[in-house]
Amino acid sequence: MKSSLNNKDSIYEDSRYEGVEYLLKTLDKAGISIDFDEKQCSSHEEGVYLLDERKIIFAEDKPSVHVLKLLSWNALQHCKMWKYDDTKSRTFYPWKKEFEDFINTSGIDANKLTETYKESGLDPSRIILSLEAEAAATFYLPEQIADFFCQCLKENKLSNEVDIDKKVQRLKITPLETIADCINWFGAALWRGYLKLTRGYWKRTGFINKGPFTEKVSILDILSFPLMLALYLGYLFLAFIFYSFVFIYPFRQFALFFANMSSGVSGGIAIVGMVAWINYVLTRPKK
Repeated sequence: MKSSLNNKDSIYEDSRYEGVEYLLKTLDKAGISIDFDEKQCSSHEEGVYLLDERKIIFAEDKPSVHVLKLLSWNALQHCKMWKYDDTKSRTFYPWKKEFEDFINTSGIDANKLTETYKESGLDPSRIILSLEAEAAATFYLPEQIADFFCQCLKENKLSNEVDIDKKVQRLKITPLETIADCINWFGAALWRGYLKLTRGYWKRTGFINKGPFTEKVSILDILSFPLMLALYLGYLFLAFIFYSFVFIYPFRQFALFFANMSSGVSGGIAIVGMVAWINYVLTRPKK
């Protein structure tokens, strides 16, 4: 984990930041890596948490403790979903009364922050999560957030142990489940590979929030547009080939094989089978 744990000149060694080392070690224990890369953060961001990589990225090499706590809370919100859907986050405090009570207790100006988030182009579905993270970073000490994280890890561990016991009892690790999981893994890996190649280009340049090149961009970003567009089209092409093969090809062969026996009915059966197969794959738990 790239962090300031072993840096004797670290800003965190000040006594005012007691508990930061504990929080950093807890993040490391949870598998949350830390990096420093201004290019992966928007102009208005001091840092970002990447769900698909379980990584905190700071815009500066010596971030404030407030930012560390805020992004650690983003990771905690993600941790709450690890046993359900690892691609999503949820608020730590249950909606609605407990959440509102916590926001009010924290002392932040929720209305002002909400307007700021909207002006920055933040996805509306993320505003609630960002409000809670800001409130937590204001209200809690680093060691308190670390304790919440340890509790979340414990809950996930217990849940995983129960799930494993159930799987052993049911013995339902079938070939279809394995194939479906491999398809989901490969599709996610293809998307992650594309994101690494583009390094947040579309978000950084404003294409997916405020509009083309409305963010502060360099001449290199503008000149890179044809390449980034080509990479995106290449990704779509590879994704189309992959999903055509795993979804359409098997049932096309099925239809051809039974064409003479079923007198045209095989085409309808193949379509129904393909829809059922797609639904089965997409509803498999994401690992």
